[in-house]
Amino acid sequence: MFTTHTPRFLGLNRGSGIWPTASYGKDVIIGIIDTGIWPESQSFNDNGISKVPSRWKGKCENGTACSPSIYNNKLIGARSFSKGIQATSINISTEVDFAGINIQTSRVTTCIHRPQPRVTTCMVLVTLAMQKGSQGVRTDTFLYVIAIASLSAIEKGIVVVCSAGNNGPGSATLKNGAPWIMTVGAGTMDRSYIATLELGNEMAFEGTSYFPTSVSISNRRLYSGSNDTKTAGCSFFIPNYSISGVLLHTRYAKAIKEYAIRDILAPGVDVLGAVRPDVPFMEAGKYNLVTDNALYSGTSMAAPHVAGDAALVKAVHRNWSPSAIRSAMITTATKIDNTHGSIRDQWNGLAATPLEFGAGHVNPDRAMDPGLIYDMGPQDYIDFLCGLGYTAKQMSTILRTSQWSCENQTDLNYPSFIANFSNQTTSWSEKHLIRTVTNVGDHVST
Repeated sequence: MFTTHTPRFLGLNRGSGIWPTASYGKDVIIGIIDTGIWPESQSFNDNGISKVPSRWKGKCENGTACSPSIYNNKLIGARSFSKGIQATSINISTEVDFAGINIQTSRVTTCIHRPQPRVTTCMVLVTLAMQKGSQGVRTDTFLYVIAIASLSAIEKGIVVVCSAGNNGPGSATLKNGAPWIMTVGAGTMDRSYIATLELGNEMAFEGTSYFPTSVSISNRRLYSGSNDTKTAGCSFFIPNYSISGVLLHTRYAKAIKEYAIRDILAPGVDVLGAVRPDVPFMEAGKYNLVTDNALYSGTSMAAPHVAGDAALVKAVHRNWSPSAIRSAMITTATKIDNTHGSIRDQWNGLAATPLEFGAGHVNPDRAMDPGLIYDMGPQDYIDFLCGLGYTAKQMSTILRTSQWSCENQTDLNYPSFIANFSNQTTSWSEKHLIRTVTNVGDHVST
């Protein structure tokens, strides 16, 4: 039932594969940028973990109801970047829920690869000014602080993993789509929370429910359908633990959840992780229930799985660049589910395409030995930006420098290909896409 199910679903094994080869991610540091953390959670227990690596230059910042004494050899640091919201006279310790869903992301990232990776968290509360294109795609990178900051991280050799956002399933709903970011979508797992709906005529149906008790319901509407919002209300409910009900549907393992996908897919539906235990989580009858762990769904649950897997690949290949690690994970992703069929789109039940699942579902063991990689460095991204027609001032904002050079504005050496053809074309046409691969496998292979 616990998040420890996802390592098994991802194929991780203590006796073989990437887990023991990577020494369970020993001394790899994972940084999480979110709106807070709950350090007291047992998810951050450091039993059996060695001392903090000497290369760690961060610190545990006092404030936001957290004391440096709380941190240990697993949760090794915390910083708060919140001057913007404090300027609006908001008390971040009392008026902002600084440890809501974000503690889930920290807990999932660390616990699926426990006990060795280290975690540091940055509390960020800012207002982002973002300009969107006509279909919701961010076209102005110089206005998007996550893209700017993550490019600086890439220059330092740090792998950046972000969630794709939860605005799908429509087109052009992706977030965090800068090509130097590994963007993650959410998929289902081979696990459901089963309940039985018994009607008054003794007919019974099996479905999914999160309500903790058995109840008798009368004089309530029974919704049906799958695509009509007027009749399929249950299909559009965010799981609400305080509402007694059963959702009747077919669930596919590794099905695409209704979220946008860019690079890769990872478990992101009904993921159990730590939550704040000091506030009521749900109501059941006349009782307010609290818990240390709860189920959440979304790309924010999927991204930490990929971050944890990237940490394992980094532990095996310490000298690989961020793009090499991303390439290894993307090119080894699987496009079939655990029934050996095509990954399906949960929205319509049809076989999904790369426009939905990206490269496929992450496969940690295969990512350890990809054979060939599509590598890139910071200059490749600068050349990419040079080709977008930005002004010198806009380029300076993105690159955070006044000096750069545009050397070779060719195709970005990205581990995927997209070719656009007009449906009005009446004759054959072709496009040439250039990529360079590096052999990181057997030197005598062909």
